[in-house]
Amino acid sequence: MQITPSIAGWLARELGYRNYDIEGNPSLLHKPFVNVYFGAAYIKWLSSHDGKQRSEEYVVRAYKGGIKKATHKSTAVYFERYFSVKRCLPPRRRKVECGGHILAPDILNIDTSAQVKTGCQLFPYFSSHVC
Repeated sequence: MQITPSIAGWLARELGYRNYDIEGNPSLLHKPFVNVYFGAAYIKWLSSHDGKQRSEEYVVRAYKGGIKKATHKSTAVYFERYFSVKRCLPPRRRKVECGGHILAPDILNIDTSAQVKTGCQLFPYFSSHVC
């Protein structure tokens, strides 16, 4: 999610996202679960930055260009690119046909009962809160 070590460290220090010791080992950001954990935390923070409910456009532009440039014309391209991709995706609840098969959102569900029993030991960088 292109989260920088400085942003991840700030999230850990100031906002309490401490499931991973990112300040002691910034290379953890190369682990997908850790990267998504901090990326999602940053998006959550951006969505209510300064105590205001922020628009999807603001969040995308601030995520890519920083909060100081979120409304600057230089970050408009970030949202345009994001929106062009989003516009091409099928709706979440719609069934999609792919190669003669019907793909519904349910087909992507994963039974996590095995991971719950083992405390997510299969995925050491997967937060146990998700299992």
